Amino acid sequence: MSPLLAAWICWAIVGLSPVVGKFSVGLISPALLVFLGTLLGVLYFIPWMTR
Repeated sequence: MSPLLAAWICWAIVGLSPVVGKFSVGLISPALLVFLGTLLGVLYFIPWMTR
């Protein structure tokens, strides 16, 4: 993955997380939202961690 693409993906994840949080407040608990965000981060970095 190129550094520019990684920067865009990071910007999208960081920029959209408040929007996702706002729309999920009434649907799931905050702890579950944090857990799912952490899981997404771990899944994103698995290729780098397993090198």
